Amino acid sequence: MRVRETLLFRSSEREKFLPIYLIFPFFIQFLFIMLMVNYTQITTLYIINVFVTIIYSFLYIFYFKTPIYLLYHLILIIISQNLLIGLGNVFSENQTSGQNLKLALVYKEVFAIIFVLFLFIKFKNNLRLFRFEKIFLGIVLIVLLSFFVSSATLDAKAYYIRVFLILFVSYAIGRLLFFGFRNKAIDLENVYSIVVKSGVIVAVIGFLFMMIGNDSPIWSEWFNFGIIQEAKRGVFESHPDFMTQLGALILPRMFSIFFDPISLGYFLATALLCTWLRKRNNPITQWILAAALLCTLVKGAIGVVLITYVWIIALKFLKLKPRNIIILFISVIIISFIILFNIDIKSSSDVHMAGLIEPILNSHNIPFGMGLGNGGNYYAIQSGISAWFVTHTGAESFFGVLLYQLGYPGVLLFLGFFIGAVVTMLKYSTEHSGELRGKYIIASGILFSLLIASLLQESTFGINFSGILLIIIGIYFSRIQNESENSV
Repeated sequence: MRVRETLLFRSSEREKFLPIYLIFPFFIQFLFIMLMVNYTQITTLYIINVFVTIIYSFLYIFYFKTPIYLLYHLILIIISQNLLIGLGNVFSENQTSGQNLKLALVYKEVFAIIFVLFLFIKFKNNLRLFRFEKIFLGIVLIVLLSFFVSSATLDAKAYYIRVFLILFVSYAIGRLLFFGFRNKAIDLENVYSIVVKSGVIVAVIGFLFMMIGNDSPIWSEWFNFGIIQEAKRGVFESHPDFMTQLGALILPRMFSIFFDPISLGYFLATALLCTWLRKRNNPITQWILAAALLCTLVKGAIGVVLITYVWIIALKFLKLKPRNIIILFISVIIISFIILFNIDIKSSSDVHMAGLIEPILNSHNIPFGMGLGNGGNYYAIQSGISAWFVTHTGAESFFGVLLYQLGYPGVLLFLGFFIGAVVTMLKYSTEHSGELRGKYIIASGILFSLLIASLLQESTFGINFSGILLIIIGIYFSRIQNESENSV
């Protein structure tokens, strides 16, 4: 009884900061972003926004001691970033081009970096590194070395620093945030809850948007869809036209308020996986999330969920050895490549597979890579050409572009990190039983599935794709550290 009263007290103590958060930073900052995007030159206002971010991040970590609200804020930014850009331009017609707003698109990464830096200052003494985490230093060094020797443009180098390192920022947020939880069990459940509830909301909105015709004027008049797409992709498209080819079929894709099927797909996959980690679930919620995920037709996100599901069945219920499962998955992938490359069915998967296979076949010619920022999707976007023309540089595959730019050393270090993480998580799953063992198996499955997804999708580890999942994984590793220290 006393424990329950203590938990309720801590919960109410934490919730008293909710009204403060809703005013600042939530309302004030989101309104500021909507006003900022009306200007053709946003640099000064952007710097002010970053300065404001530094202030509230400091307050919530060091003064209020409720850093979990910053995680909530990051989740809401990921969901609403594109919506804020579109709605913000309703206020005036001053914005002449979405190209002026590219800086606004990377605010979520800037916020995440500020967040993790303050967390590190606050909780660095609590952190004890696992062996595989020490590989991170080698990854940073090779990325920096490649930065200085590469002949690519500065903006291309900056883009791929974000691609290769932001996943570690997400992971580090989780590792450090755990030590700021007031009640570790309750706060972790709250993280699952906000992700799941947000997932259901964007799913319902997505279904409603699919009922609206692509040629409806509301896309340009209410949401400024063209400005959003020009900021994201460099091409002005006044109406949504998200389609994917499967053989002779051209299928529409759900995009919701993300105005991007891929970002939406990964968020829905994250929400669905969080329902598996929660203590209590509503089957209706899971069906809504699953149906919406299928409507996005994001193969990477769907694959993450399916691979994790098979992983859970094999390890938790069939009690197979992880080595056998990994061999099975690799065999299926190889066979799938052979079949799909030799049948006359065209789909968007072809370019993803080419982006992985071609750099592997040519890697002996450039064992140390071509240098940071060379090739990949960003080069295709900047050149205004299809990714099909640059698949030899790894376009559409994270590991393809990693191999092309950083060579064998980069690939080996990244594989070392992920394999070490999966092995460590599985090791601790065998030391537990019941619910906790199941959660560690799910976490290891998520890690493995993200690794597989990254073979065929360059943007897999973006903070608006798998960032939230990596934060949760980081939390679980800090939980393992905490358990190990308490058991000594």
